[in-house]
Amino acid sequence: MIKKPIFKLILMALCVFALPVLANPDKIALEEHLTIISQDALNTIYGEGNFIVRVQLAMTAPRYQVKYTEQSSPKMSKKKGKGKEVYLLPGYPALKNLSPDAMSQIPFNSVTTLMESKVRKMNVLVIVNKDMSRSLAKKSEPILKQLLSFKASRGDAIKYEYKKFYFQPAQVTQNITISDTSEKVLSLQNMFYLFFLLLFIGFLAVYVWFKLKESKASAASAEGGGGAGPVNVNVNPNLELKGAGGGGGGGAGGKMSMGEGIKQYFDFVSDANLNEFIILIKDKKIPADMLSMILSFLSAPLAAQVLSQLDDPALKAEATALLIEQRQGKRETLDKLESQIKSALECFVGGQKTFSDVFEYVSEDTKKGLLDQLKQTNQAAHDKVRSHIFLFEDIIELDNNDLGMILSDCNMELLATSLISVEQGFYQRIDENLTNTAREMISQYLEVKKESTSAKDIEAAQDYMIKLVKKLDESGKISLKKEANPA
Repeated sequence: MIKKPIFKLILMALCVFALPVLANPDKIALEEHLTIISQDALNTIYGEGNFIVRVQLAMTAPRYQVKYTEQSSPKMSKKKGKGKEVYLLPGYPALKNLSPDAMSQIPFNSVTTLMESKVRKMNVLVIVNKDMSRSLAKKSEPILKQLLSFKASRGDAIKYEYKKFYFQPAQVTQNITISDTSEKVLSLQNMFYLFFLLLFIGFLAVYVWFKLKESKASAASAEGGGGAGPVNVNVNPNLELKGAGGGGGGGAGGKMSMGEGIKQYFDFVSDANLNEFIILIKDKKIPADMLSMILSFLSAPLAAQVLSQLDDPALKAEATALLIEQRQGKRETLDKLESQIKSALECFVGGQKTFSDVFEYVSEDTKKGLLDQLKQTNQAAHDKVRSHIFLFEDIIELDNNDLGMILSDCNMELLATSLISVEQGFYQRIDENLTNTAREMISQYLEVKKESTSAKDIEAAQDYMIKLVKKLDESGKISLKKEANPA
């Protein structure tokens, strides 16, 4: 008598615990699938360790739908026994919606369809790491709605809860296990590597030895071969000074190459001081014979520039005629001429290039202040200096083609910054040559940044525009010379 109630209690407990197992398998599978999709998407976008997602569904129960088609013709049993019939009304038998197994017992053909479960409502619980900003976490809501096909009409909802995540995957230290496995030093593999290493060192030593031997042989040949033939140089020092009395030199008939110990006259002349060198030649009024001697010692490009920038056509013609003759000059005269020119060149000060290099680093305000002071004290000096200074305000003096070229190459943000403190007329001139898109960008930038931009930033932007103009002028895309306004 006691065992029977205990057995009933055990049976009831098993039924209660078996309910989740006996639940709708489609519902469980769909919840798991949607949860995995949501979790993977948030991990990919925000990184792992920031979200926990749980999708719960409310679904309709699966059911069978029976549809009667036509009356059947069942084979009747020949037994005389007759079952009991049920009538709703006199003469009308009742048709029962029986189970699928009993369908063959009714006098109608039917089609039985299993109606699958449908989602009635979807609830999503999102647990967010409390360290993440709420605005950033909320941005995941439209992503989840799109992934899960949310429908507000059926009451779908997302709930966010913010919890402290104590486990941080990025902070987990990696455990490294070092196994104590001893390796034989004289293993077959190590011996193989050692053999090739020694072979490589041997080849390297032989190569270095041969190179040293070749270098010593070359040095000995250079020391003992001084009397074997004429010394070759790559310049033509056979220039005869006017009235020097030296001559000959015709024995060396070929192109000569420079050897060690041969003095190279005028080697201090380079591209860096070529302009000063040309000015010095003009001021000193170097005669044609001396000029031809100097040109013969310069490199071909430098000599060509010197010859082309001389103003006296007769001097250039005579120097050219003397240059083609091969003569030998006196060392004393060459040393004296070189010393005089070098000394004068070393004492050269000022010049347009020096002025341009210095004023490239002078601020716009300083330039204007110097020009104003010169205008009050020395108008001639002001006009001369002004022709070599390009101010930011000079940009509007360019023609439309050059101005359009500058505006198409410049940075729009720096252009807008440079226009913050300009006068209305200057701004209007620039605005007329801008495209609609550029005009709108600059207008919006000025509305936002005009009040917060410092004077230092404005000056830096204007310096950028000046350097851009000079760069385009040097490349030949625009011309500033035609804008010069001589005094």
